[in-house]
Amino acid sequence: TKQLLQTPTNTVLAACRDPSKAGALNALSASAGGRLHVVGLDVTDTQSIKDAAREAAKILGDKGIDYLINNAGINPGGLDAAYAFDESNFTTTFRTNVVGPAVVAATLLPLVEKGSKKTIVNVSSTVGSISGVAGWSFGKMCVSYAASKAALNML
Repeated sequence: TKQLLQTPTNTVLAACRDPSKAGALNALSASAGGRLHVVGLDVTDTQSIKDAAREAAKILGDKGIDYLINNAGINPGGLDAAYAFDESNFTTTFRTNVVGPAVVAATLLPLVEKGSKKTIVNVSSTVGSISGVAGWSFGKMCVSYAASKAALNML
């Protein structure tokens, strides 16, 4: 966010689950001269995503989004294995790390299409790559997280 604000013509929308708890982000916004807008968005809540899209459209007016950066990610299961994982953690991880970013991108796509760069960046992880985990031994390896990031790579 700080790097994006270094370009004086950038308008930055930073999304987080609860803006009232984003102290550092709000402090940065206060010093950004109206160029940083903190928007509430929970990637596991479709209505929250729709609300954030409406707010983004209001903020941007006739401009679009040049770069949509999906950076949500959790690993509530810690180390787990391919066939030894907690189903609830596995599902929650996929909802947050894959489904959420997909819904965010689909919902904000009209604004991205209005932008000049029209770029969606999904932040993944080395463990989401088969080659990235090639040296790992079988057993516990954050399989829920790794599988979710591999799925994110397909978007």
